[in-house]
Parts: sequence; structure tokens; C-alpha cells
Amino acid sequence: MGQFKGFVDTSKNSGSALDAFETAKAVKVNLMDLDKVHPNKANPYDMENIEELADNIKQFGLMQNVDGYAKDENTDKVSLLSGHRRLKALQLLVERGDKYSYNGADITGKIPVAKQEYIKDANMRILSMIAANHHRDMTNDEKNKIIEITDELMHNLEDKGKLQKPGERRAHVIASYTGIAEHYIKNYFASKNRSAALIDSENGEDPDKAEKDRKSDEVHEQIKQFKQLKKTLQKAAEQTNEVDSGFLFELEQDEAEDLDKLLKELSTSVARLRSELLGKF
Repeated sequence: MGQFKGFVDTSKNSGSALDAFETAKAVKVNLMDLDKVHPNKANPYDMENIEELADNIKQFGLMQNVDGYAKDENTDKVSLLSGHRRLKALQLLVERGDKYSYNGADITGKIPVAKQEYIKDANMRILSMIAANHHRDMTNDEKNKIIEITDELMHNLEDKGKLQKPGERRAHVIASYTGIAEHYIKNYFASKNRSAALIDSENGEDPDKAEKDRKSDEVHEQIKQFKQLKKTLQKAAEQTNEVDSGFLFELEQDEAEDLDKLLKELSTSVARLRSELLGKF
């Protein structure tokens, strides 16, 4: 199958998988018999609304080729990377005896395929399949499933040293593979983390432990302040009770004024504290 040589190998592409598939679109598209193109068993996407898609293709024609690969360049069969719904829709049209076109030409019984070189690593192969479907419309449930699969594939490849860990940019990288909005991915992971925290709570691990620890520290600090204030007031009360009235009469004018000022400030503070304390009785 020499006409398929020279297609893009995403495992050697220095850019993103999305860049690789954009490049693949510029490669020559080959028309293949429907029975030579097979669905991929690892396809993670839902297969719904096939009849509706078939009717649309019958009326308006097939708008886009599919992407596929072959393990052996000499084989005349390929497995799909993208276009599983389109393949089933075309097969349905043939079963019904309907014709369909591509770029204005009748290609009934055939399917346009842009073939890429076979990627040996299974994780990278599925990740490439996801990247090939980045324009796909998905329900929220399907988005969540694809995010989980992509994240797991990335972890597997990172563990093998075949993919660099993106760190805080993980949601951005997943978005580039899947076509799912980055903010949706971040919200999904945030929601997942909250759910995990709730499960931990039900298993005896309190998700609010940090907040409770902070409040406990505050209470501890309040107890320390109470003991210190109580000790200070007790000492002040003892010392003032021990003061001889004759001592006060012997004070100089400025000394008496200083002491009177301090007693007034103390009296004001004590009155405020007593007023607030009375509210607790």
C-alpha cells in the first residue's frame, strides 16, 4: 500500500497532537472501500444518532474525511482514529441502497481516508485518537469520560518518560488534546476533588480539618489571653489594696496627677470589660 507512505507520525511530532492532525489534513486523502476500513476497538466515544447523520450525509454529502492507520504499510486495511460515526453512517446508507457524495462526486461504497503511520505505544495511540476527534461535539457525561481517559493516558505516558509532566498546565494540555474548554476541565477536576473530600469525610477523614485546626488555635490563644488578663488584674487588685492612704497624701503634685490619669484609664477599661461581660449573664 505504497500510496500511504509519508503520512504524519504523531509519536515523532515535536508539537502537540492537535498540530499533528492539522498537518495530516494537508496530506493526500485516499478513497478506500468501506469494508477495508475498520472501527477501532479502543474508541472511547459514544456512537449515537447514526441514522440522523446518515440522512444528513445523503442530503448534503460527506463533508470531512476520516483518519486511520495500518500496522503494516503493505496492508490494504486500516483502523480508524477518527470518523467512527461517519463510517457507520456510510455503511447504513449502503445497506439502505442510498448513494452519497464527497466533494461533489459520487463515492458510494467508499470512504475518504487520511492515513497516518502506526503508533506502537497503546497509550499514545489512544491519545492520538482523542486528538483526532478534538472537533467532536460531546455531552457533559461524554466530556467527563474523555477527560478521565486522557488524564489517565497522560499519567501512563509520564510514568514511561514518553510525555513531560505539564504541572499546573495539565488542564490546558488536556484541552489541547480533547477540544474540551479548559475552564470546563478545571471545573470538572475541582468538583471531583470536592467529591473526594466528601468521601474522605464519610470514611473518617474530615475535609474541614485545616479550618477546624485554625479555629482550635484561635480558642487556644483566647484561653492564653484570658489567663494573662486574669493574672494581671489579680496582681493589680492586690497591689492597689496594699497601698496606704498616707502614701497617697505624700505624693508630689505631678506624681499624683500621673497616678490619677492611670487610675482613670484603668477605670475606663475595667468599666468597658465589665459592660461586655454583663452581656453574657
